[in-house]
Amino acid sequence: MSTFIKTSEAVEILNHEITKETLQTWIRYGDCPLGVYVVKEGNSRGLYFCFKDVCEYVRDNGMLKLLLEREIKHGREKG
Repeated sequence: MSTFIKTSEAVEILNHEITKETLQTWIRYGDCPLGVYVVKEGNSRGLYFCFKDVCEYVRDNGMLKLLLEREIKHGREKG
């Protein structure tokens, strides 16, 4: 089970290769493998959480490798 961390911590792990704002936008509006957006009731803003183990994997292996493995896992590989 993955540990959840704040986006600011994820940016630190990723050596500032992505900004906090960009990461939050990707999480909220895209299909981001690094984290999730949790919607809160009412008018309050939601919360952003990143997966620590995934961020560490990207730091060590690169984003491209993660995305390629994800595509293959989900059967989207075009051959």
